[in-house]
Amino acid sequence: MECRVLGALIEKALATPQQYPLSEQALLSACNQTSNREPVTDYGVTDVRRGLIGLRRAGLAREMHQPGARVEKHRHTADDALEVGTEALAVLGLLLLRGPQTPGELRTRSTRLHPFASVADVVGVLDDLAARQPPLVKRLERRPGQKESRYAHLLGEDEDDGASAFEQPAHERPAAELAPRPEAAGQPPGAPPTGEREGASDGSADVAALRAELADLRERVAALERRIDGG
Repeated sequence: MECRVLGALIEKALATPQQYPLSEQALLSACNQTSNREPVTDYGVTDVRRGLIGLRRAGLAREMHQPGARVEKHRHTADDALEVGTEALAVLGLLLLRGPQTPGELRTRSTRLHPFASVADVVGVLDDLAARQPPLVKRLERRPGQKESRYAHLLGEDEDDGASAFEQPAHERPAAELAPRPEAAGQPPGAPPTGEREGASDGSADVAALRAELADLRERVAALERRIDGG
């Protein structure tokens, strides 16, 4: 969920800067749009709020209070937090929104975000991101019949051989802090076995959702108090 929200913020910041930052409703539409998304999601406002809370805790998003605006808006801070430029940001945004892709696919799909002169330029960005410590992307094993290797981001939850982290429904997945995964640094993954996740009670999920909404409400109250104190 955090990955989809972050990807949508990155995409809109680069593709439509005149409409950025985004309100919750605009961000909801961006997350659920049927084009340039894999898979297509059906999030609600509460899902997007939980995603924003996770991103803010990870230092990857901020809430903006614009003079005269009726609602708060939101922007990503991935460029500063991850120390990446526009080229790398465009690549990461596409990987967050559409899952693992080949360099050729990334070049074709990046036109509105950042035009690359050649596939080699995309590979260069991917190699730089993979060489980071900890790495931000990884190259996947080439599948039978494929001419190019696919690349996957290393933000958020685990992906089985590059399978999209969004395939598991949001209400079945614990909220993930967006940080390079432990196995990217040579450590064993810390996710619980599937059986343990399936055995979790529905009550625990409800409590987690309520806590997330309560934390968001507290942030909003604090922001309102700051605005009142500031006159």
